[in-house]
Amino acid sequence: CQPAGDFGLADAGGPDHQDVFRQNLLTQPLVELLTPQLVPPRYTIVKRRESADSMYIVAAGEVEVGVHPVTQQLGPGELFGEIVLLKESKRTTTVTTITECQLLVLGIGDLQHLVLDNSDLHEFLTRIMEERLLEIEGGETEQF
Repeated sequence: CQPAGDFGLADAGGPDHQDVFRQNLLTQPLVELLTPQLVPPRYTIVKRRESADSMYIVAAGEVEVGVHPVTQQLGPGELFGEIVLLKESKRTTTVTTITECQLLVLGIGDLQHLVLDNSDLHEFLTRIMEERLLEIEGGETEQF
């Protein structure tokens, strides 16, 4: 069991996401809303074009994001699912676990409430979403 606010991200290796998560995402109001979910290897978490009701943070393990053959791996300290929650659209990609994963799940209603109250969080998630949408528009296959 991880201490509140840590959730196993102490050694997160994501590209500069760890500090941003701690500063903007892993605040006490958010921590209280996260639901841990243990997922086995080779499990499809979300499917492209499905309706969405949650955003996910990878606390441990690795997931594959994308539609084969154009995929990307995400690990501890990285998130997915923010695009549909901020744009209210269908899922833009499929996400499957590579290894057993500990995920932290945040429901759409809780996320929308948090971004209304926290402009830094909204800006952070919007920046990630915009970067990923640029990748989608720049390629033939949708990602994230």
